[in-house]
Amino acid sequence: MEKELILHIDFTKNLTENEQADFWNEIVELIENINLRAGGGHNSNYLDWVIDYRDSQMEKGKIIDTIGDFLIGKEDLILSFRLE
Repeated sequence: MEKELILHIDFTKNLTENEQADFWNEIVELIENINLRAGGGHNSNYLDWVIDYRDSQMEKGKIIDTIGDFLIGKEDLILSFRLE
């Protein structure tokens, strides 16, 4: 069984380069801090990632809650997100 989550984010607007860099740095730090790996694509108005959690000690529900709480805290940048 693969341990993967799909994350899709729609941003509220086309993010500037600085906004993209700041968001990227913060979400990558979060992902690394909870021992996850992620990859996919993004641009100024969306992000699509596959998140691999097989090396994490956290349960799937806790990972979803942790990432979800982070994203909810970015409501000025994020129009909507899906994590499943």
